[in-house]
Amino acid sequence: MKQKLYFIDYDDICQGCPTFTGGKFLKDGIWTGEHEWDFDDPNPEHYNITSTYSLKIDEKSINFDYSGHNYVSENFLKVLNACKVNYRAVPLEIFLSKNKHPEKKYYFLLLCGRFFLLDKAVSKYTVCKSPNNEKEYLYETYFPNEVCYDLIEEFYVKDDGNLPDFFVCAELKKDVCTEKFKKLCQSLNITRIKFTEISNGFRYDPWED
Repeated sequence: MKQKLYFIDYDDICQGCPTFTGGKFLKDGIWTGEHEWDFDDPNPEHYNITSTYSLKIDEKSINFDYSGHNYVSENFLKVLNACKVNYRAVPLEIFLSKNKHPEKKYYFLLLCGRFFLLDKAVSKYTVCKSPNNEKEYLYETYFPNEVCYDLIEEFYVKDDGNLPDFFVCAELKKDVCTEKFKKLCQSLNITRIKFTEISNGFRYDPWED
């Protein structure tokens, strides 16, 4: 791993950053968890999105730019634009307590592409097998040539000079960014984001999440 990479997580330690950033998601005014897209789809451009989406949060105010729940602020989108990250944004109207609106505008973030970071040559891992046939492996839905992992005991990141500055690590289903993106967020005062530098050899167990 030649360049520094960071996991990105929501940071709830400050005022205006509730521990839980979810709530009642509504589609066309109806409380539902359904969307016109799949968040895991690396090609969100092909969806015909015609509905309106809103979120009701029982908070007096919110002041974060990154929620950890697939929606971000307009300020966060500006950082993505500056770094030329490919994405699709779907407007999300947020209602706070007493039907007030937050000062910031928010959007569902649909990132284009997924990136595989695992260096299979040196990492230690166990591949998921089919429950119906132990001789068959399970593969990623949108990447039929990529296996799913039951456990990665030692995760080593392969060298890849073509990574965007913000992306989803396909093996971990986690948001990752570069040093450039991290510094730009800090310089533009993008709030409530926790950056954790990725070190080679870490353990990933999807069953612990």
